[in-house]
Parts: sequence; structure tokens; C-alpha cells
Amino acid sequence: MILATTEIKAEKKTAMFSASRISELLAGGEGKTRNKYILDLAMQEIGIENDFDTKEMRHGIINQINSFEQIIKPKYKSAKWLDVFIPINEYCGASPDATIFGNIPVDMKCP
Repeated sequence: MILATTEIKAEKKTAMFSASRISELLAGGEGKTRNKYILDLAMQEIGIENDFDTKEMRHGIINQINSFEQIIKPKYKSAKWLDVFIPINEYCGASPDATIFGNIPVDMKCP
């Protein structure tokens, strides 16, 4: 008997735990925050994403470069704008907005 085989290639993973949300995994209590984060990543992995936008989110996105240019850059001459996702391992990563001294991550928060 000859069995036919089909090679199945795994798709590249898109969902990863991020440094900016890692505290949600460590939340105590009933674990609703932790479970929501895991559900968000599971949904993202299969192509279902919550895509929402608020005026507060837009404010932060628009002003993070201003805070870098006006506050971080004058204080740290070695500062470089980055704002890219950097995988840490196959399960998690981080997306710092900038770095100082070559490799120290900086994240802008605009209230």
C-alpha cells in the first residue's frame, strides 16, 4: 500500500505577547484581564482583530513624536526614533518608540 503525503507548512505567527501589555498577564484576582489579553492574541492569530480608534489614541499617536523631539532628544543627544516591533523570542516582543545610549528602550506616553 502506498500512502500519499502532503507537506503542510505552518504559517508565520503574527500574535505575540508584547512588553507594553505583559502586565496584563501578571494581573491578579479572577484573571479577567489576563484572559482578555490571551483571547485578543488568539483572535489575532486566526485573523480576527478588534480594530477601534479613539480620540485619545489618535492624540497619543500624533504627539509621541513631538514629545520625543521636544523632551527626549534635547536631554539625550544619542536618542534615536525607533517605533518598530522587535521580537524578543518566538512568543513575545516589544515596540519601543525610541532608544537612548544605543540600546535602552524609551516609550512615549502622551496624556
